[in-house]
Amino acid sequence: MNIYKLIIAAEKSILFFIALLTVFSVFNEMYTVIQNGKINLTDLLLMFIYAEVLSMWQLSTNTEKFQSPCPFSLPLRRSAD
Repeated sequence: MNIYKLIIAAEKSILFFIALLTVFSVFNEMYTVIQNGKINLTDLLLMFIYAEVLSMWQLSTNTEKFQSPCPFSLPLRRSAD
């Protein structure tokens, strides 16, 4: 296994872990809103950010040519093209 495939596998594993934590955070935020009985602007903004993180995860897992915003992965992807 070459280093490029190892880094891609590590990136996918990290992105999967981030997606799991994001889903957990969404449920935690919803639970907090239900417990408080009211929703604040910060709650809405957090849920919007969670939705954006999940959509970025979906995009990165469904396309081969996803351009990652992580600076360390850009030179590797450029050299593979």
